Amino acid sequence: MLKKLDASLVADLWVFRIAAETANFSRTGDALAITQSAVTQRIQRLEARLNVKLFERERGGIRTTHLGTLLFRACSSGFENMEKCLAELAISVSLPTLSINCTPSLTLGWLTTRLAEFTNERPDIDVKMFVEMRQLDKARMISEDFDIVIRYGPSPLAGTNVVFECAEPSFPVISPDLKRSLDRGELRELVLLHDATPWPNCLAPAEEWSLWQHKYGIPWEIPTRDRFFNLAYLAYQSAINSEGVALGRSLLVKSYLESGLLVPLVENQTLDIVKYFVSTQSDPPPHVREFITWLRNRLTSDLS
Repeated sequence: MLKKLDASLVADLWVFRIAAETANFSRTGDALAITQSAVTQRIQRLEARLNVKLFERERGGIRTTHLGTLLFRACSSGFENMEKCLAELAISVSLPTLSINCTPSLTLGWLTTRLAEFTNERPDIDVKMFVEMRQLDKARMISEDFDIVIRYGPSPLAGTNVVFECAEPSFPVISPDLKRSLDRGELRELVLLHDATPWPNCLAPAEEWSLWQHKYGIPWEIPTRDRFFNLAYLAYQSAINSEGVALGRSLLVKSYLESGLLVPLVENQTLDIVKYFVSTQSDPPPHVREFITWLRNRLTSDLS
C-alpha cells in the first residue's frame, strides 16, 4: 500500500472526502465543478493506488466501506486541521488595522493632509478614518472598535483614557482687505464668525469667542453681530471672503496665514486653554502606540 503523500494523491483524497460527505458522485461533481465521470475516475484511481475498496453502491447513491469510513475520518480531520491552520495564517499576515475617530475640523484642516506621511512610512497598516463629534468613552471605544479618539475642548471627556493632550493656540484672523478697511475706520460693524459646535457639550454657540474675549476684552470699537457655522472650516472660508473675523486655531489656519489669505487681527493675543485630547483603549497594540508617537511628534512640530 502507498504510504507517502504526493500532489496527485492529495487531490484524489479531496475528491474522496467530498464524495463520502455527499454519498453521491453526481453531487460531488457539482460541488467540485467537474463531471461525474471525472469523479468516478478519481475514485477508481485512488482505490487502485491504495488497493482497497472505498465505496459500495446502494439504491440512490453510495456509502463508504469499513475501510472507506476509516479513511474518511482521517481525511476529514486532516483537511479540517489544514483549513484551520490556513485561516490562522491568513489572520497572522493580514494588515493590522488602525481605526481613528477624529473631530471634523481637525480631520479636514490638518490630519488628512498629514496622514499620508504616516501611511507612506507604514504601508502595512490599514488606516480607517471616522469623522464625528460624539462622546466616546473607553467602553464605547471598545464596543465600536475604535483604536484612537481625538477630541477638542477645554477639558477631556469623562471616562476616557487620555494618553496625551496638546494645546492649540487660537486667535482672531481676518482677510487683509477687511483688516485694512477696519484699520481705516470704514466699517460700520464687524461680523464675528463662529464654529457653533467647537466641542461636545459646548455651553453656547459663541463659547469659543467668549473665552477669548473674557481674556483679552474687545479690541474694536464698532458694533458686532454673529454668524454661525457647524464647522470651523466654514468660518475660515467666510473670513477669507472678507465676510468677518474668525477665531483661528493655529493648525487649521496655518496654511491660510502662510499664503496671505488671512492675517492676525491683533498680535500676541492667543487663547491656549483649549486642547486636543487623544484617547485610546486601555492597552493599545504596538502599531497603535507607534501612531500615537507619530501624532504627538507631528502636532508638536506643526505647533512650534
